[in-house]
Amino acid sequence: MSKAAYFLALGRRDVLAAKVCGGEVEARSASSEGDSPGELCKLGVDLLGQLGCSGELICLGLGADRAMSAAIESRGIPRKGRRTAMLYRLEEQLPIDAEQLTADFLPPTEGRSLAIAVATAPTREIIDSLASGGVEVGAIHPTAMLALQQVRRGLEDARYVVMPTFDELNVFAMAGGRPLGWYATASGKAEQALRYIHADLLTRPTDDPGAVAVIAKEPNDLAEALASDGPLQIAAIDADPLTLAAQAAPSLTGGEGCPDFRRDQLAMGSLWKRTGRLPAVTAAVTTLLLAALTGLFLLRGMQYSRIANTCRSAQLIEFDAVHPHSTPPPDIARYLADEHDRLRGISGAGADIPPRRSALNTLRNIAAALPQDMRLRITELRIAPGGMFMSGEARTFSDAEAVAAELAAAGFTVDPPRSESMPAGGVRFVINADSGSEPTVASMTTEDLP
Repeated sequence: MSKAAYFLALGRRDVLAAKVCGGEVEARSASSEGDSPGELCKLGVDLLGQLGCSGELICLGLGADRAMSAAIESRGIPRKGRRTAMLYRLEEQLPIDAEQLTADFLPPTEGRSLAIAVATAPTREIIDSLASGGVEVGAIHPTAMLALQQVRRGLEDARYVVMPTFDELNVFAMAGGRPLGWYATASGKAEQALRYIHADLLTRPTDDPGAVAVIAKEPNDLAEALASDGPLQIAAIDADPLTLAAQAAPSLTGGEGCPDFRRDQLAMGSLWKRTGRLPAVTAAVTTLLLAALTGLFLLRGMQYSRIANTCRSAQLIEFDAVHPHSTPPPDIARYLADEHDRLRGISGAGADIPPRRSALNTLRNIAAALPQDMRLRITELRIAPGGMFMSGEARTFSDAEAVAAELAAAGFTVDPPRSESMPAGGVRFVINADSGSEPTVASMTTEDLP
């Protein structure tokens, strides 16, 4: 007997849970009075429990109200960093920053790829709500696209596919059996589906509009409403889209060409973190090992501290012998080495005199190099004889890259910036740069500093 797999589909206020075993689908559904993710997830946990789900990874299906889609140009993108470049192309068409999205991209067709994305924070809330009820999500897919994948092999000649899921009506623009566009209307009315089809025909004109496949349980009413428009060829397929979507649950992948949002910021954690079943013996051994390592590191730290104090005392003696009435600097060895090189240069016995850079000039150069038309925040700036350290906050990763590029253009030798997303939005970045032979910019006064 094959192992059972579980599927959970969330609508605006409707929930469907299904158990799939050997091709047979047992489904249960419920509706919530509210539309909060917490209420829907609680209903889903209860329904999965009634079906016998106990610790198995489930396949989660999201409705079109929680997903965003756009067709983006996929030509001319280099192979290296391709996903990042496509994500920023998608950002141009959506009202949300790329850092707040989790997206997947279908294989390109006719030079364009259909990008599907979800807002990361609300989707993470759904995952955490299910996890608090003992349900772990193994894959996240759009419900309508799961259903489409199950019948895609028979839709090579279809130009459009129309299917209802819960209270939504989904319309897919197709080419060669692959989706090029996805539109969904909450009203479920055929008139709005026809508007999308007509608009797509204007952007992809053809003498033969092709067939419109209607996939629904008892599809005749919807097929007749679409056929009333005239030239469209309607092919009705009697199948429940939610049942089709549930049949994809055993693989958890949805099949080739079905987007999965369990990636990037929504990727699954480690096995130990997910199961929470770390054996007591392993935990005890790990604790003892950490305690032993901590004691060893403390002992070594004390030894190194004694060695450092001994060296510091010897340096103080040497410094007092050379400068008997001066206050010792923090780094005596470096100070004495610099003085030694400088005196050798003065006497003509060594190399050129080491240059002494002005921290004020370096600060002016940094201020002049910062982009003037960009919103950013510098939280820390340290200037040393050999270079500078800067940390700050910007809106996007590209803004942080632009700051590093401007510093490099001003003559600094800039290491690749390190950046990370912040929970409240925006990007935190760190830039290290070597001033080299002291970069020069246009003359400035202290009034020019920001």
